[in-house]
Amino acid sequence: MGNESSRRGLTKIELVVMVVLPIIGLAVLLPLIQAGRERARRTRCINNLKQL
Repeated sequence: MGNESSRRGLTKIELVVMVVLPIIGLAVLLPLIQAGRERARRTRCINNLKQL
């Protein structure tokens, strides 16, 4: 029973990290997903023009 703290739970820093990391992940992934959708749209348009 020395100076050890028996507190459980998350520190504020851990909580901030747990919230910020997924946000950073989304910030990286969303532009990639959007670029892929735009490429697919362009491909569809090109294919439609070829069929004319």
